Amino acid sequence: MDALMPWELLEDVRRLSPGLLFLSLLVGLLLWGFGGRLYRFWVILLATLLGGAAGLEMGPNLGLQRMVAAALFGATAGALALSMFDMVVFAMGGAAATLVVLQVGSGQTDPLPFFLAGGLVFLLLRGVFLVVFTAGLGTALIGAGLAGLLESKLESGQPGWPENHADVVAGTAAVACLLGCLAQWLTRKWFKARELDAKGGQFGGRSPGNSYLSQQGQEGRPRG
Repeated sequence: MDALMPWELLEDVRRLSPGLLFLSLLVGLLLWGFGGRLYRFWVILLATLLGGAAGLEMGPNLGLQRMVAAALFGATAGALALSMFDMVVFAMGGAAATLVVLQVGSGQTDPLPFFLAGGLVFLLLRGVFLVVFTAGLGTALIGAGLAGLLESKLESGQPGWPENHADVVAGTAAVACLLGCLAQWLTRKWFKARELDAKGGQFGGRSPGNSYLSQQGQEGRPRG
């Protein structure tokens, strides 16, 4: 179990300031409860930030001012983020299927069909993948924020407690991830109910389809 836990990252988390730890906790809660629904926002935001950082670094080499290069790179990355996201999901599914085939199958197995099949499965199940991935990522950020804040507040604390209780940490993270998936499913149902109520109020308590059919029926009646 210790080999699966990135304890080196926990050492870096302990050096973060309380403000960054609170930010990690807030972003983790948003991802944990709403990540699957707001994934477009997160993808565009992350791509814009990465593009802006790349522009700041590469701007002088291209003969551009840093802020101009950051704005151009960030805007371009944000505009292309959603299209590139589908490619990333496909590549992740293909890579996962290829790794499984290489570990289980013989060395003579051609991994290309499995790569394509894995990518297609990930694309078809993108909604499920996004919910599980964002719930897991949110759980990791919440755990990192809580661990850093608690250990910074304990004067005589035990900084090695997570490392010494790896099974407890892993089990708690798995349960929290499942609860995050359930929370996202409940919030998605709630948002859909609110949208249907709003549409019903807009059309006088009737659904848009019924309103359209009644309007067509009134137009088709002979006028006396």
